[in-house]
Amino acid sequence: MDPFSHALSRITTVATLLSVLLISGCATDPAWEMHQFRLKNQHFKAIEWFEERYQEEDDSEVGALALQDLCKAYFEVRHYRKFMQCAERFFKQVEHGLGDVEYFKKGPKETVQERKAPVYAWRALMHIDLGAYGKALDDAGKAMALVQTARRVNRDHADENPEWPFLELEALQASGMAHALLGQPAEARMFANRLKGLRTKEGMSELFRLQSLAQLRIFIALKDYQKAKQLAEQYDRMHPAGLLLIAASFINPVQGAMQTLRMATDAERIKEQASRYLPEQFILAKILMETGESKQAKKHLDAYLSHPERASYPGLLVAVLHDRARLAQQEKDPKRAIKLLYGALKWIEIRRAPVQDATAQTGYVHDYTQVYFELTELLIRQKKYSEAFEVAERARQRALVAGLAFNQAVRRSAGRMVRQIDALENAEIALTQRNFGADAVGQQTLRQKPAKLLKQIQQQNPRLATLLGPAKKRTLPLLQSALSGTERAVIYYGHGEKLYAFVVAAKGSPRVIKLHVQELPKQVLALRRATERIGDAKSWKELGAKLHKQLWQPLAIRQSVRSVTIMPHGSLWYLPWAALVEREQPLFMRHTLRLLPSTQALNWRGRGGDVWVRYLLAMEGSGIIRPAGEQSPQERQLLAMARESALAAQALKRNPTTMRADVPTEVRVLTGSQSSERALKRHGPKSQRVHLSSLWRLDQAQPWQSTIQLNAGGGEDGQFSLEELLEMQWPSQVVLLPRVITAADAAGQGHEVRALQNSWLYAGADQLFYSLWRQEAGETGQFMRRFHRLARQHAPQRALQLAQRAFYRGAKNHPYYWANFQLAGHVAPIQSRALSIHKKPVNL
Repeated sequence: MDPFSHALSRITTVATLLSVLLISGCATDPAWEMHQFRLKNQHFKAIEWFEERYQEEDDSEVGALALQDLCKAYFEVRHYRKFMQCAERFFKQVEHGLGDVEYFKKGPKETVQERKAPVYAWRALMHIDLGAYGKALDDAGKAMALVQTARRVNRDHADENPEWPFLELEALQASGMAHALLGQPAEARMFANRLKGLRTKEGMSELFRLQSLAQLRIFIALKDYQKAKQLAEQYDRMHPAGLLLIAASFINPVQGAMQTLRMATDAERIKEQASRYLPEQFILAKILMETGESKQAKKHLDAYLSHPERASYPGLLVAVLHDRARLAQQEKDPKRAIKLLYGALKWIEIRRAPVQDATAQTGYVHDYTQVYFELTELLIRQKKYSEAFEVAERARQRALVAGLAFNQAVRRSAGRMVRQIDALENAEIALTQRNFGADAVGQQTLRQKPAKLLKQIQQQNPRLATLLGPAKKRTLPLLQSALSGTERAVIYYGHGEKLYAFVVAAKGSPRVIKLHVQELPKQVLALRRATERIGDAKSWKELGAKLHKQLWQPLAIRQSVRSVTIMPHGSLWYLPWAALVEREQPLFMRHTLRLLPSTQALNWRGRGGDVWVRYLLAMEGSGIIRPAGEQSPQERQLLAMARESALAAQALKRNPTTMRADVPTEVRVLTGSQSSERALKRHGPKSQRVHLSSLWRLDQAQPWQSTIQLNAGGGEDGQFSLEELLEMQWPSQVVLLPRVITAADAAGQGHEVRALQNSWLYAGADQLFYSLWRQEAGETGQFMRRFHRLARQHAPQRALQLAQRAFYRGAKNHPYYWANFQLAGHVAPIQSRALSIHKKPVNL
């Protein structure tokens, strides 16, 4: 062999060896492997491959690039929780500056900012799905700022990174949708216009396609369907293939055109990608539906409902079923409409959390409460009143379940059933994940799993199950069994400006009355303000009479009805019912009034537990420490009320005519530094009656986080919240909270008042006495002393009515002094429990 040939042979051998080493190195490198999965859109395989090999502690070995592709995979399959965790891990690795091999990377230098930008953009879109629009704005703003920083860093480079415009597009789209969904149309339209200015040297047709889709989403979020239709028609003229060729996934956009060409020769790929186009098919159907083209909309909706992968987007499926039911009503086919709406309820209730799992891909947010209301209203028109009542109660139960979805207090309250709760949570998370082309039987089994787990929980712990899913039994018989012949229940239910009232008696079908009320929240707020103006003796009567005429008079409840249980709706939770006026007389002069959060709450009666103390404990949370034997006026007042309440508790067991003043009171009073959260949790659940005089401010935004301020210590922070009650057994007969404060603004829907009632009744209390607004301590004390004296011989609801009558007929007849107190609890008469009263004092 000549020297030249020999040298060439050696060079070839070395090159081959180097190639093998390079390829084998790439094949075992996580960044290489994850990037290949991403390019092929094999997101589930990417997740499976990564999770089988690596844990969080391996992140430094894996590197930021592989983590970015893992985040992308979680984003595409909509695994919300794992994506959020992955994003934090990714940001941590990027900040550490760990190096990654960038295979075949060309163009400008990749900066730290450029690496972080897409993950911020994806997280912004995730927040859109989760309804966290403020967080979406923050993340989208960060993504746009990082792209601009990357541009400045590479300003001397001849070619811009072709992916930067696509990153900006995602961030602009998220910002536009978030502003639209926050009710900021001017800002949303500004971002829609900014999308038009994006340019790139590579993949311009792909960029234009995504620009059009992003603008469509923003206009749909704005509910500007005419503008969306104009944009869709413009795009359709320029691209004859039309909207259904708009890709749903956020793949590498520069490769989008080539992928479309490859799809044309791959039947299986076409089948899989068709599922990805379902959001775009929904967009088209929605635009047609809202612009009056019902015939074409029906065609697209029916096509969607016949698609084998329709369940891949549960949120969209609810919207499609609802719209199709609306068309059925237009076609005078109520039977089909009812069937479709029940189908929509099934998909709403298949999981607890109300995740809008395709908002980021459509711009559309569906109002689930409207589905319940329209079905209720349709059943009423068909004169199916009992069935309509059940759907209305189903809506109340859904609100409770959705409000507590994935709440850790519910999980902690499960005790030995924590595993079932965790399994239910994992099964529900799996429902939002998109595994296109997966085995149909396996997917059906997956969708049935939450219902099977919930059924198991209902069998083992029916009480806990009421916080996790819809009732499986009819609720009307449960309510009627708790009513006597002289009692009625009034259940208000509505949506928007529409309002109905169900009047339920012990027997028979409910009566249903359609009420005609305009601007109800403003009227309720006006009455509340009037009742707080002591010097105005006229306004509250005028406003009370007006609301009585609209809310109560149409119900035609006879004066012979002694007691009425009210289940409010929306702003009616803030209404001082006692201040409604008929013929110059407040409503409580005719009926004993009591509230209930829902019929389902009747299932919470009779929670077990020992009672050790007749009456605990007026608690005053000022935290003031005083010398022994010295008491503040507030403490003396609380002690006096505690003794009176103890006497009242004894009266339930004794003949009032023979009761002596020297009856042992068995009172435990905590004031000053002793009024701690730890003491309340220790002694409260073992007390027959509990009186908490500390301020309890209710939080509209986070109802279950509403807290009462007590003293810290003993491992407690002094913030006793409503959600903590879910973990406790608190079988008191009466809990008195005379210093609760509700904001009651015109936009409120009463979620915090409902949470207050639900939490105490679920914990086991029979009755809850609370206030709607704050009074001076002296005024509250006077009313409470009268209440306690009357409670010696009467049940709490009757004692409240008599105390209000006494004030109304006396010197302090203005509703400021008596209308803010309400009582919630079970309809059935309180039965005295067999008590285990320990004579030995309880050590504090």
